[in-house]
Amino acid sequence: MSATGRGPRRGGPDDCFPTPAWVVDRLLEAWAPRPGTLLEPAAGDGALIAAVNAKIGDRDWLAVECRATAVSALRSVGAATLIADFLTWEPKADGVDDVSAVITNPPFSRVEEFIRHADEICPAADLAFLVRLGFLASKARLALWTDVGMPDVYVLPNRPSFTGDGSTDASDYAWIVIPATDVDRHVGTFRVLAETPAAVRRPARSARPPRRAA
Repeated sequence: MSATGRGPRRGGPDDCFPTPAWVVDRLLEAWAPRPGTLLEPAAGDGALIAAVNAKIGDRDWLAVECRATAVSALRSVGAATLIADFLTWEPKADGVDDVSAVITNPPFSRVEEFIRHADEICPAADLAFLVRLGFLASKARLALWTDVGMPDVYVLPNRPSFTGDGSTDASDYAWIVIPATDVDRHVGTFRVLAETPAAVRRPARSARPPRRAA
């Protein structure tokens, strides 16, 4: 994920928070994108794209990213790349007809905007978004679920680290999937995904030698 608005969570000057591969793996063990092009609207340096390709094989990707410095990294994972602000991007009439799924880890302060714009420009695509669990609640979400459909919720039992050092924040996370074929659906499903071992989630910490006794 790379975009402004995620708050002071040590994303560096570009506000970039790579998605851990294990977070993507857990989603893809429970849900599979349909054949077609996959769209990543907050592509960062392509960590999510690389994780999907590693898990289910190379797919055709369209990556939208706000930083021109990410072009080489995104091309290295096989993505057709567009440098643009996704929220103001208006593709050509037939430019996203073959997109079957939008998969992303969006800037958390702008999740609803990303969902609504993805639903607007890719109405035939499934939407898979990584969100904080707290995003699902509150009166403010009622209009969203009425407009785009009730999501299927896939809860991660382990908190991911987006900083590269294994540290986590105080939030719990889930993937939400809104199927394109059920825009007017009023019921979603709920599922807790498999646990991920600490050695996978925090490899840097697991590799540290044990402390010597005093």
